[in-house]
Amino acid sequence: AIARQETLRAMEAVKTKKDGIFVMPTERIEILSSYVKEKEGGGGGERGNVGALGGDCEAELKETKQRVVALVHEIEEIRRRKLPGR
Repeated sequence: AIARQETLRAMEAVKTKKDGIFVMPTERIEILSSYVKEKEGGGGGERGNVGALGGDCEAELKETKQRVVALVHEIEEIRRRKLPGR
């Protein structure tokens, strides 16, 4: 939790400029790493188990991951067939 607070303080200290409705840093910020943390235990929390349409978020997430894997395979097959040298 301390590292997150330090990161937040560092981001808040960055000089920014406003362009229309957008606020952006005056200098480019390089992102060195990122991650997605999934809920441990797989069970739903207070708000974590009901989707916008009343469905189960865990089931939706599983289905979405399966679709992503299938699309990756499909794209790779198209690349293999269509792009030279593959």
